[in-house]
Amino acid sequence: MNLSRDNSSRRSFVKILEKSTARSYLFRWVTKTLAEVKPEEYDGLVIPGRRVPEYVRVVASGDVKRVVRHIFERNTPVAAICYAPATARVVKGREVTSHIAVGPEAENNGGIWVDQEVVVDGNLVTARAWLDNPAWMREFIKLLKSK
Repeated sequence: MNLSRDNSSRRSFVKILEKSTARSYLFRWVTKTLAEVKPEEYDGLVIPGRRVPEYVRVVASGDVKRVVRHIFERNTPVAAICYAPATARVVKGREVTSHIAVGPEAENNGGIWVDQEVVVDGNLVTARAWLDNPAWMREFIKLLKSK
């Protein structure tokens, strides 16, 4: 897999955005709706932390669930950080880390929660918080390159 930034390796990006009445975001590189996403066309999935996992858990469409389920069924590399590992509902039987406040939720969803910088369990790379970004992304890139 070529991770260089030349034209032959251009990727489409899809982002789940939370809109509020106070502000909304426009990302010009978002070229597809979730309904248009074909998960088999992607080399990996990043589930960011903060409020995005909460949004996915509470109001996610069937399209989000379809994409995430397909990614995990195909053993595609996934990176999840902060609150994401527990709320993505894909941690059963997996060793994960997350923000400490989410540890009990990860365990309630069948995960094996540990407090460390980064955890790799199969195709899933998890980290606690933004401070762990270097280790998290390093391990995720290793998984992408191995595919």
